[in-house]
Amino acid sequence: MTAGWIAPRWVSPMIYGVVLAAGLYYSALGLGGDHVPAARVAGFVSVMGLLFALEAMQRRWPAPGGSRAEVAALLAARLGLFVAAAALDPSGESRVLFLLVPFAAYFAFGRTVSLVLAAVCLTLLVAGFMLRVPHWYTQASYLSDVLMFAVGLVLAIAMASVAVAEQVYAAQVAALSAEAERTRLAGTSTTAWATT
Repeated sequence: MTAGWIAPRWVSPMIYGVVLAAGLYYSALGLGGDHVPAARVAGFVSVMGLLFALEAMQRRWPAPGGSRAEVAALLAARLGLFVAAAALDPSGESRVLFLLVPFAAYFAFGRTVSLVLAAVCLTLLVAGFMLRVPHWYTQASYLSDVLMFAVGLVLAIAMASVAVAEQVYAAQVAALSAEAERTRLAGTSTTAWATT
C-alpha cells in the first residue's frame, strides 16, 4: 500500500493520558515503596505535556501531515520524548508509548519500515532488561512484559493496517462516485444537446 495516509488522531492522546494517569497514580500512592522526588514527577509531567503539545501542533498541519522529512523529524522528536518519559516515569508504564513508533511509521512510510521499527523497539526493551536486571529471563514478570510488549506491537501494526485499508477503500469509493457523477452529467448534457 502507498505510504502517506493519516493516522487516527485519538490514539496518541489517549495513550498519553493513560500513561500520565498511571505515573501520577503511582507517585501519589507511593507504590513501589520508594519515595519519588517531586522534581522527577514534575519532569515526567512536563515531558507528557510536551507530547500533548506536539500532537496539537501536528493537528494544524494539512493532510496528510507534511513531507516525509517533517514526519520523520516529528517521529524522532516523539521518540526522544518517549525515552525521557520512560526515564522519569515512576510507574514504568511509559514503555507502552513505544508502541506508537511503528504505529505512526506505518502511515507515513509503510509496512516494512513499521515492522523494522517494531523490531528495534522490542530489541531496546530486551536490551534495557539485560542492562538493568541480571537474569531477567528467569523471572516471569519480565518475560510477561516482553511478551505483552510484542503482542502490543503486533496489534499496533494490525490497527494501522486496518486504518490504511479503510482509507484506501474510502478513496476508491470517492473516485468511483466522482466518475459516476461525471458520466451522469456527460449523459445529461448529451441528451440535452440531442433534443435541441
